[in-house]
Amino acid sequence: MNITNKLYLNRYSTRILSEDNFSLEQWNDFYQSLDEELKTWSLDLQSYPNVEDFWKKRLSNYFINPNTGEPGSVPMPTFGKNLGIWCSDTDKLIGYFSVFIVSLPPEHKEKPIAMFLHSYVVKKEHHKKGLAKLGLNTYIEEINKSYFRLSPSTKKIKHLARIWDYNLGSMKLAESLGFQRLTQCASNDKGVEYNYVKDYWR
Repeated sequence: MNITNKLYLNRYSTRILSEDNFSLEQWNDFYQSLDEELKTWSLDLQSYPNVEDFWKKRLSNYFINPNTGEPGSVPMPTFGKNLGIWCSDTDKLIGYFSVFIVSLPPEHKEKPIAMFLHSYVVKKEHHKKGLAKLGLNTYIEEINKSYFRLSPSTKKIKHLARIWDYNLGSMKLAESLGFQRLTQCASNDKGVEYNYVKDYWR
């Protein structure tokens, strides 16, 4: 995916970059600047102990078959890349999008299905500009194209977002992109977290 320097929403002086085009330091500046955004979003490090290891591993990673856990020989493709929204006015990241391939339950492992879990956050002062919708939709489209090319036998891609019921903005965003709310996946004294899913067929 060559989306570097591809301009979107010019009136906001923004562009979408893949992680090859912004540094750990630039990303960390963005992460450290988050405040109220952390009430509805948290960084998913998966099994990595810290941000540095997470970042280094991703940049040097090779595609791992999510069903077998075996590494392949294909460098991390488009669908594994983090994306950021870059503001040209401030020369800073103002949004971040990541995705992980979810291992399918045993009953589905023989089926030609792939599942991706999305995580995304945009700085509060840049809300209501359509940037989250733009970034997530761009990410989904690129994942579909690149994964179907890499895995011709895959017939369906499931996109998954886990959203708390008090995060009304994210709920509206997912629904506007065609996600459907399905099962409850977590709860606490603040609310309930739901799985939102959207399917794409080859």
